[in-house]
Amino acid sequence: MRQFIYLLLLVFTIQLASSQSPLPRYMTAEEEARMPEYIESIRQNASRSPDLPFHPRAMAEWEEMQGIVISWSGFLWQIQAEIVRHASKEAVVYINTTNETQVKSQLDLVGVDYSNNVEFINANYNSLWIRDYGPNPVYINEVDSLIFVDWIYNRPRPLDDQIPLAVGHHLNVPVIQTNSQPDDLVHTGGNFMSNGNGQGFSSELVLDENGPNNNWGMSNHSEEEIDDIMNNFMGIEEYVKMTNLPFDLIHHIDMHMKMIDEETIIVGEYPTGVADGPQIEANLQYVLDNFQTTFGRTFNIIRIPMPPDFNGQYPNQNGDYRTYANAMFVNKTVLVPTYEEQYDTTGLRIWQEALPGHTIVGINCNDIIPLSGALHCIIKEIGVEDPIWILHKPIVAPQFDVLSDWEVRAVIKHKDPIVEAYVFYSHDEGMSYDSIAMNQTDSLWTAQLPLFDDEVIYYIKAIASTGKSIEKPLTGSQGGGWRFEDDLTSSISTIAPLEIG
Repeated sequence: MRQFIYLLLLVFTIQLASSQSPLPRYMTAEEEARMPEYIESIRQNASRSPDLPFHPRAMAEWEEMQGIVISWSGFLWQIQAEIVRHASKEAVVYINTTNETQVKSQLDLVGVDYSNNVEFINANYNSLWIRDYGPNPVYINEVDSLIFVDWIYNRPRPLDDQIPLAVGHHLNVPVIQTNSQPDDLVHTGGNFMSNGNGQGFSSELVLDENGPNNNWGMSNHSEEEIDDIMNNFMGIEEYVKMTNLPFDLIHHIDMHMKMIDEETIIVGEYPTGVADGPQIEANLQYVLDNFQTTFGRTFNIIRIPMPPDFNGQYPNQNGDYRTYANAMFVNKTVLVPTYEEQYDTTGLRIWQEALPGHTIVGINCNDIIPLSGALHCIIKEIGVEDPIWILHKPIVAPQFDVLSDWEVRAVIKHKDPIVEAYVFYSHDEGMSYDSIAMNQTDSLWTAQLPLFDDEVIYYIKAIASTGKSIEKPLTGSQGGGWRFEDDLTSSISTIAPLEIG
């Protein structure tokens, strides 16, 4: 009887919490009216940001994470419970909440274990969209120490804007804020992607919200000044900005694109001429025509469908902005939004083919997508404090009689010395691997692969003096290494030397 009463109370509590509709990812009309006042309050309370040490480096999402952080929602907690279920197998899930007991009760209700790799942060907030207002992980001197960079949130939600400080306090990570002139920057995490090596991507929203035509009365920066702020605080040396999409209410690029490594972008695709399809294609062509990967090559583009809603409607027909691109890395697992099986099978298959060795997990997002967001929007990554950073230009289709095309070169850095590095390679589809020790010159490590005339899979493993080790890609030993097949009829691939960063 006591257990029955407990369950009734629990269900009532959950129903009560669920009745409180969350704020959407976009700005409401009432918030739009309050935004100038909100910005002015930030101006009045801002303090000059300290000068940063040299070489900040914004991490890439495919790098090693110690955890992720979410802000718990009483309305959409079932989706977040599934995030906890799967992400806690890979990293610590930090949950912002003012009611830890209720969160535990909800997790109990759906059988999610929170006894391991789950920590609670006692913090208040306005919304669950932590991607946009959460802390941005940046490494000083590329690998030496983790800091959080905190932009001015582009919503008048002051409790949200304090979450980076709460997370930083919990993890004992310094927080640097860009809230004082001349470094004031209004920005949002869903509109920023980093390749981990000084290249960043956004829509032109970042120009609209900080330029001379903004309506908020604080930031008034030229594009060059915005680029300087992103360089000084995030280490972004090449900042790519694309035209806003007409049917995306928030103009956040994470709704239709996702970098999955230094050279590969998953891009949402609509049927010809539908919704944001034409502008996405124009933006993609702009990127391909004007920018190269960090290794001086053309980006690899993987298309993934942008499916219609239950009524077969797209955003230009007032349909939901369904997307499979709004996915989230959590180390060797990728969380992908799902909607309907008839479309999901294709979306999940594309993700699995793009990232062999990763565990691809679909989480139903039909309850959240009407609010203009999905999984990536409600999760923020927290990098490890002591990363081993491996920067490698993958081999592509060499001719097997050209020895230089089979040389593996990698820049490997860690705050402690790297003492060993190896190339593991297979020519039997990963059934077995052999290894070659790499040779070191400062931060540059090299090894010569033996010659094959069939498909090769390889990955790199580095070991620091502390005993810490990492694979690149993270799932290398699980079949996630780089693949190439020698082509005797192809022209010789010109591979420029990899410079020490």
